Amino acid sequence: MNSIKRRIAIHFLLQFIFMILLVTAIILLILFLWIKQLINYEINSNYPNGMLDAIVAETAVDDDYTVIPEEWVKKITEKNMWLQIINKTGTVIHEENTPKDLPNQYSLKEIINLDQQKSLGEYQITTLVDSFYYNDPYYFVLGYQDEIQHLLTEWKKLANENGSLKEEHIPKLQEEVGALGGYLDIVKSNGDVSRRIGESDKPKKYDNLQITAQLAEPSHYGTSIHVTEVGDNLWVLHSTLDEYQGDGSIVQRAIFALVCVSITLLLIIICLSIWHGIRYGQPLLLFISWLERMKNGQFEKVFTEKEKRKLFTKKNQIKRRFRLYREVIDEIYDMADQFSSLEKERAQLERKRDEWMAGVSHDLRTPLSTIQGYAHLLESAQYRWNDTELQEIGEVLRVKSDYMLELVKDFTFISRLKEQKVEDSFARIDIKALLTTCQYKYKEYSNIHISLPNQSLLIKGKEQWLERLLDNLIINAEKHNPSETQITVTATLQLPYAVIIVEDNGIGMDDETKQNLFTRYYRGTSSAEQTDGSGLGMSIAKAIVEAHNGFIDVSSQLQKGTTIKVKIPLNRI
Repeated sequence: MNSIKRRIAIHFLLQFIFMILLVTAIILLILFLWIKQLINYEINSNYPNGMLDAIVAETAVDDDYTVIPEEWVKKITEKNMWLQIINKTGTVIHEENTPKDLPNQYSLKEIINLDQQKSLGEYQITTLVDSFYYNDPYYFVLGYQDEIQHLLTEWKKLANENGSLKEEHIPKLQEEVGALGGYLDIVKSNGDVSRRIGESDKPKKYDNLQITAQLAEPSHYGTSIHVTEVGDNLWVLHSTLDEYQGDGSIVQRAIFALVCVSITLLLIIICLSIWHGIRYGQPLLLFISWLERMKNGQFEKVFTEKEKRKLFTKKNQIKRRFRLYREVIDEIYDMADQFSSLEKERAQLERKRDEWMAGVSHDLRTPLSTIQGYAHLLESAQYRWNDTELQEIGEVLRVKSDYMLELVKDFTFISRLKEQKVEDSFARIDIKALLTTCQYKYKEYSNIHISLPNQSLLIKGKEQWLERLLDNLIINAEKHNPSETQITVTATLQLPYAVIIVEDNGIGMDDETKQNLFTRYYRGTSSAEQTDGSGLGMSIAKAIVEAHNGFIDVSSQLQKGTTIKVKIPLNRI
């Protein structure tokens, strides 16, 4: 039982740890994906500044050795960008995809101009100083060519001084704007669109914050914009979103991610619940089926063939998913065996009880029939009885009634002993003196030999009961053996017991008789036998021995005789 308690505790502890690790892993994965999503969103919504922030965060810089993740090196090359890292002396200590015409050394003034103008020659640049992890600062410069912004700058040359567009250039602009998949709005200072080149269903009116907001979050408006000031007007070029700018806001992406994670967790919980239900519910259903069979008295049928196929492998070993309940299954088989044995014993006891009741009824009916017969004769007054006949009738009635009274006393006596309701106090008794009394009692029997021990054997008990014990053992040997059978009674010391031995060389007993010798339901008395007694002698003998905290043992062989040993604890007071 301790084994299964320990295994169940370890099993559920490991499962609990596994669940914690699984949930932790899922949470960490969610956090990782969430952080990655935030980084991507920052990069996309604030391109290219966000990209430079990510590069700086993941780059390890040293004057002698710099490590940039291969993913960023690849992206820089793909987008035709370039990167320079400058130390405090103005020296470029690392560069990626850098054009040959760029300098390798920058002066203080040049670096200030880079930071203020955000351009270097024909390139637009974004810059960032990183000194968080280092003793000295490092200056990162990410350069790129914005082709759309360059195109918008070229179109400015086609405008009038007031910022309007010359009519002869409109067809050319329509063709070029169409190639971009967008449209060009010429916006007045009040936000009204004076001219739109290209197709769009958007309103021809801009509020004061729209352009600024769309520059910050182009994905929210569905198009990317480039703005330049031409005279009194603003030229706003709308083009399709680049792949790096993505779709949807961070809130939308977060909601979508949370929904996906929630559905995934729900599916995992449902699968685990089904698995747990099958794993721990199926054995319980098998045990309940067994209990139902026990209720119906089917003790020998522990599991059906179908249930056995679920429980055991072809090699008759318990399957892995049921091994947690190995001790329970073993206990079920043991309990089934015990129930089956108890049921057989109960049936045997009922049979013995019926046999005993039949014998007792016969023993009571026989003397009662004799008493009843004489009573009818005396009552009829048809005969005149002389004194001798009346004396004989009286003697018969007395003997039969004494027999019945003895039978009732035996029933009462054995019941008191069996139920341990003995109220008499014990006293010190010498077995040697007890055998002396017994020797005198049976001196007329030539086949009964009683030997006295060499020393006193003191026990604590009741002398009357011990005399009854010896009488029952001797009379049983005398009654159920031929007349020439020799009976020997001896006593000896076997610490811590005094041992009384009653031995005969009679017909002996078979195994069934030995097993049931002291069972009161095993044999009924029969008054057809010409012997005295109630037939409960051996049952009473065992009850007396047990009342004295002793033991009684029988050994016998057919046609060789029987030996009965009684062991009673010595009195050490």
